[in-house]
Amino acid sequence: MPRESVVWFSERMEERLLANDHKGGWGTCSAFFLLGRLIEEVKELEEVLQSFMGPPMGSSGEDMRLLCNKVLGEAADVANFAMMIADNSKEEKPVPKPKGYGLKIYPRLREEN
Repeated sequence: MPRESVVWFSERMEERLLANDHKGGWGTCSAFFLLGRLIEEVKELEEVLQSFMGPPMGSSGEDMRLLCNKVLGEAADVANFAMMIADNSKEEKPVPKPKGYGLKIYPRLREEN
């Protein structure tokens, strides 16, 4: 039986997917396209998390709720793109590596490793 927090978060993921159904599915997207989108979403999550580092004095509870909702939305987006990559990999097809692909798509990975 899945953990309660996993079930709860997967419901948030599904909400985000439903809100974007008009964009179509991910079945024909390349793993590297989806990886690029995942990285963009990680950057967006990082930006929102930066807001928690020093909320302005006098921030209301409503402001914190809005920030928490933004974090939740961005975290769900990150998880959804990871899920899309995993879902497409079930096909067990080779993934062509684009020319010039490397850590340059997210240079911070190079710095941290």
